[in-house]
Amino acid sequence: MVYLINNDIEFIYERNVLYSRKLNLEQSLLSPSSRILKYLIENNGCVITQSTLFQIGWEDKLEYVTNNAFYQNISLLRKAFEILNQKNKLIINFPKKGYSLDKNVIIEIITAPSDSISIIETAETIETAETAETAETAETAETAEKNIKGTKKIRLDFLILITILIISPFYFYKSAGSNNDLYSYDYCGKDEGVNFFCEKNSIINDNQFRNIINKIKKSKSKYNYIYFRKNIHNEVGYSFLNCKSEFMIINLTPNNCISYYAIEK
Repeated sequence: MVYLINNDIEFIYERNVLYSRKLNLEQSLLSPSSRILKYLIENNGCVITQSTLFQIGWEDKLEYVTNNAFYQNISLLRKAFEILNQKNKLIINFPKKGYSLDKNVIIEIITAPSDSISIIETAETIETAETAETAETAETAETAEKNIKGTKKIRLDFLILITILIISPFYFYKSAGSNNDLYSYDYCGKDEGVNFFCEKNSIINDNQFRNIINKIKKSKSKYNYIYFRKNIHNEVGYSFLNCKSEFMIINLTPNNCISYYAIEK
């Protein structure tokens, strides 16, 4: 389903994308944001309660969602429209009642996205294929080099790995019991198969979201859980963990994660 908003912005629901014909620019949305926007469009002219939008946005994940995650998704929607040069607020909040689209917004259902966005999608596909091919070549060369190093180093690596696997569960259990840092995150959406958890009071913006997704694609990571936090010592920095599984209060096996730190320019 494709909706044309104010004769410029194409909302491609199946891809969670907003695309400006005038700017030839697209903005990606988190899945809950996309579902909320679609419901507001389909009920244009009506004020929808916050509890209803909670249900629409998160469906069976509703029990894990906090008010912070909801407000964050509304903020991301508004920010995406601002970037695409929609200066007036399209999503209006009615205190103690709910949310609605601006009464002056023009909505039209169209059959397919414009040719320009198809070109953008094709270019992204080509770039992804080239990146994957380069990564595969590098990985093959690295594997061949490791095989030459001999049996002794393999045995040493194996002993180190066993030691880490034995120690890791105790370390994670101790950390969970003393700090609880990784259990103070809110579920804030899912996109392209990746589940996002945001530290309380840390709001992820659209550029940070896209940078994280692109980083995961380039690294060919198969881990589908992201834990995002702002850097308290640097207002323009942020960090995130790319993890194999979701953190639980009790983990029978250690969780594998890759940590990243970014400074925005």
